[in-house]
Amino acid sequence: MKLTNETDIERRSRLIYSIYRPGYSQKRSDIANSAGYSPEYLSRLISGERRLSDEAAHNLAPALGVREEYLQLKDDYMTIDDYTAALSETNDIGRSYVPVFSINKLNFLILQKVKKNITRSRVQGI
Repeated sequence: MKLTNETDIERRSRLIYSIYRPGYSQKRSDIANSAGYSPEYLSRLISGERRLSDEAAHNLAPALGVREEYLQLKDDYMTIDDYTAALSETNDIGRSYVPVFSINKLNFLILQKVKKNITRSRVQGI
């Protein structure tokens, strides 16, 4: 079975990048074992013979040192550092988002920023 769904293909791309990204040097067998999978199963995910399910993303993310939400295409922040840096950026009206350690509050702040970007895109006709 080869992947044909765009979402599955993008998930696979993110998985591959997470494994082979610059500065990351974990063996595939170690990644698989750390996530509770066989190296063969990880190879099937990489080759596209199997799709990266939410459960597999959940199990592989800690082994890869990336966020589960990144592998699941929920956002584009690969690491927790990327995520908190995005929250601390200054928005258009000069306010700064202050990193908060409550996950619910972090999600709320990100949703505010996403809604603002969607509204801006609609106004600009993008």
